[in-house]
Amino acid sequence: MNTEQAENIIFAGGLPVWQLVTLGAVLTILLGVLFWRDLRLARRRYIVPFLFLLRLLAVAGVLFALAEPTHLTEVTTSRDKSFGIYVDNSASMSLVDEPDGLGNALRWSEIPEAEPSRIADTWTARLGAIRTQLHQSLQSSDPEVYTKIRTDSKQLLKDIEDDSNKISSSEIFTEISNYLEQILIPTLDSLSSNTATASRRNDARTLLLGLTDHLVIIHRLADQLAADLETQLIASEKITTQQSRLKSATAWLGKARKTWLKELSEKATIRAYTFADEVLPMANPDWSSLTSQPVTQAASTDLNKTLRDIARNYASGEIQAAVLITDGDHATLDAEPLQIPGALSTAPLFIVPIGGTKVQRDVILHHISAPRYTLYTDRIPIEAMVSGIGCKGETAKLQLLLGETVLSEETITFASEVSDHRVDFSWKPGSVGSYDLHVNVEILNNEASETNNSSSIQADTIDDKQRIFIADDRPRWETRYLLNIFNRTKRIEHTSILFQPATSRQQPPALPYALETWQNFGLVVLGDLSPDQLTPEHQQALKEYVNLGGKLVVIAGDNSMPAAFNGQPLMELLPIEPRPIYDPEKRGVSLSLSAEGRFATMLRLEEDPATNNSLWPYFSHKMPIYDLSPYSVAKPSATVLVEANMRSGTSNTEKPRAYLSWHQYGKGMVAYLASPTTYHLRFRLGDQYHYRFWGQFLQWINAQNFSAGTQQVQIRTDKTKYPLGSPIHATVSLSDPRGLPLSGIECSVALMSEDEAKMETICVENPDAPGEYLAIFENAPKGNFSVRPTGTAIRELLGDDQSAATPIVVLRPENRELDYGLCDISALRQIANTSNGTIISASALPAALEQFSLESTKTIRTARHPLWNVWPLLLLVIAFLSLEWMGRRAAGIL
Repeated sequence: MNTEQAENIIFAGGLPVWQLVTLGAVLTILLGVLFWRDLRLARRRYIVPFLFLLRLLAVAGVLFALAEPTHLTEVTTSRDKSFGIYVDNSASMSLVDEPDGLGNALRWSEIPEAEPSRIADTWTARLGAIRTQLHQSLQSSDPEVYTKIRTDSKQLLKDIEDDSNKISSSEIFTEISNYLEQILIPTLDSLSSNTATASRRNDARTLLLGLTDHLVIIHRLADQLAADLETQLIASEKITTQQSRLKSATAWLGKARKTWLKELSEKATIRAYTFADEVLPMANPDWSSLTSQPVTQAASTDLNKTLRDIARNYASGEIQAAVLITDGDHATLDAEPLQIPGALSTAPLFIVPIGGTKVQRDVILHHISAPRYTLYTDRIPIEAMVSGIGCKGETAKLQLLLGETVLSEETITFASEVSDHRVDFSWKPGSVGSYDLHVNVEILNNEASETNNSSSIQADTIDDKQRIFIADDRPRWETRYLLNIFNRTKRIEHTSILFQPATSRQQPPALPYALETWQNFGLVVLGDLSPDQLTPEHQQALKEYVNLGGKLVVIAGDNSMPAAFNGQPLMELLPIEPRPIYDPEKRGVSLSLSAEGRFATMLRLEEDPATNNSLWPYFSHKMPIYDLSPYSVAKPSATVLVEANMRSGTSNTEKPRAYLSWHQYGKGMVAYLASPTTYHLRFRLGDQYHYRFWGQFLQWINAQNFSAGTQQVQIRTDKTKYPLGSPIHATVSLSDPRGLPLSGIECSVALMSEDEAKMETICVENPDAPGEYLAIFENAPKGNFSVRPTGTAIRELLGDDQSAATPIVVLRPENRELDYGLCDISALRQIANTSNGTIISASALPAALEQFSLESTKTIRTARHPLWNVWPLLLLVIAFLSLEWMGRRAAGIL
């Protein structure tokens, strides 16, 4: 930005200078006549010349005021134009597109054989740039703008005629040249000579509509030419794609920085941005750095945020045009429909699509999931996620198998070209054991891949008796309803202690001190106990109980739990941080399932996922929760299942609290409920959801057995289900035949799929727990796996006939980008048609930007300082007239 300042004196009066000079001359002559008359009449003639001078000065002062002299300061600011380049960096940009014969791969290639397509795309782009200029001309009242558009149109016609021999398709040449010669240029001639603003705008609007329609035809012809060329090059094996979309885009931009983009940067400022679910500016437009960073597999595209960012930058003057490189997959979870900001109606937007558009026919079994452990008297729920692409109207059969035995069968119908289905099976084993279950999807004709039509999972069944110990200070509503559930559930045996109300007839209740007593129970539930009731000795016994495999549920309270235990052994057990966050305004919270909670089968209170996800927000809206414990920030090791969001007055940066969370501690687990309010699930519906929640939650806790393997080698993971992209924590426990921990062992953990190691990581011994070895897998692929310890020492401890492995499933992200990965050209056309946008190929972008005016904009700020309307001037004129009057008296004229 350059700034220049100029200063000048101007006369801003209503009378021109020549009139003021004439008036001054006439008045001077009149003063001369008065001078000669006064000489004859004056007794003291020597005073008369002074009278003439005073009169002349007074007249000069009046004329000075009439001229209105003004000090003018002009500050001229020249600002270079700038345009933004927005590059899609979402998960789908990591996909590799094979040439499909539709011209997409050809347009990103640099081979000489693609030259005819590049020429046709350049013609189309330049015509699109003319359309953009015509669109902007509707805001101008100057007919000269049409003269420039006409000049550009004539130059395009000349270049088309010069390059016509380089292109094999005569159809596109004829279509563009005829339209330019017979319609566009003659109409522009008429517009440039039309002086009636309203009529000119109506004619320009009609021309714009016609040009838009012709561009559709010309785009189709350019696409057909590119498709024909690509098909020929595929047959001759001259075109292949070996890199992802993001690498193709960044490599192309990298070459552009050394050629045409370098030339443009000398005239305009280039601003670089990347976007997925958020828009991020790049300090230095080095696009090659994007490919060196791993793409977040769960990152989906939110085009609405990107379009709003472009509109905001355009409205503020930050950019004057934008280039959008994307596959157009607007696939964010719960994404709103595309909404084009009004500011884009005048913003030049160049949309460069990337990615294949041809649907690859396929049926995909994404994953199957089931509880790791189920009571043998219950039915095992198995969920399968299936997608059909290009199979509209067809049916496929799904089978649940145990070995060769078909346990259940379902048939689905694909209602659209891209169709998702969740299929629920259930099977009752009837006995305790371990079962390898398989789901197969019928293979349809001409599928792109047949390897993604089957999957397997291991499910174990356990005894159905559950022994629970529950203790609370008083019978709160939460405790009462829990006891009612325990009393009428036959497979639950429970022991309860309530310290209040106290009676003189009974011995005061007390919690057990002995570890052996705690180990009689599979689950311990603690309410709002005080440190006097749950002493440090009790807490130490509980800690050992959980460490050895026990399960603990803690329900927060208003009086003591867990605030009174800060700094005591119990706080270490909990999955929340020992630092409170108070809410003095008592805003209340609303609840929602977390990303992990949406996958959790024990929180599935309704079969329909959308209905199930809406239950917690609904009940917390009808019965707001105002007593969330200030101890509700989850530890990094914790899994949050239900989130608590502050209702009113919440800032965008305030993170959700943990309403229901859990984590693994030693060989056991601890769950924490930050408010005793799950009984709100009874609102108007009684036991329907409250009983189901606690029944499934307690069954899930009872089924948690984190270790698998032998007496000497055990392997466990912190969870059995992982969203794609989340880390997998594995722990290996090694001991000798006497049960003593083995330290200093070198071992690894492998992520196995069908006896093939997909990933492997080295274990690190836990310094706080001898014999425990920790491992973490980052960025594991989606699918069903078994986590297995490996190494020479492991094989020696296991022997020849034994193995140690625990199954897990890595679920696909909650967007469709990686499953389908097609370029959504219809969405990009919607953006172009609703805004001042143009869909353009990569090869034609340089020509389009050349048509865009890159001349710097000038802003002139003017400051005026009048020199005539000041008090000293008025006082001088009055002084001159007063002295003149006194001089006349002295001369004896009056």
